[in-house]
Amino acid sequence: ITTARASCRYESCTCRGEDTTRPQPTEGQALSRPGAASPVALLPAAHPAARTAMSNLTWNKATQDQANRNFKRLEALIKRPDNIICADCPLKGPRWASLNLGIFVCMPCAGIHRNLGVHISKMKSVNLDKWNADWVDNMEAWGNERANKVLEANI
Repeated sequence: ITTARASCRYESCTCRGEDTTRPQPTEGQALSRPGAASPVALLPAAHPAARTAMSNLTWNKATQDQANRNFKRLEALIKRPDNIICADCPLKGPRWASLNLGIFVCMPCAGIHRNLGVHISKMKSVNLDKWNADWVDNMEAWGNERANKVLEANI
């Protein structure tokens, strides 16, 4: 891990514009694994470090065999008790996911997330899209309950 110095210009950021040193993943290094807290993931999505985190996810299409394996992992994830209900509303059976936030949401909430922009919430369908392994890893690491505890901590 290398370090990068940055001065934040975002008002809602916890660093309050101070010059901070943050760990930055090196090429080929994973963002987070289950049980490991990623400091980048704790920042607001519009924060420059969060954009760096999104750029480290792979965007190459998965092969059909990889996509089938990842779909089975996603199906197991979405059946977990904390993921049965949409992360944003009380509807059951979410079939959409935010890759960078690590949450499962229903179709109406997915539309709202899409309108926020991909720099804040990158949406994929659980059924319609082919998923890469690192995307599923991020979903396993977060999930609705953990993500809501972090994202809604100060509400």
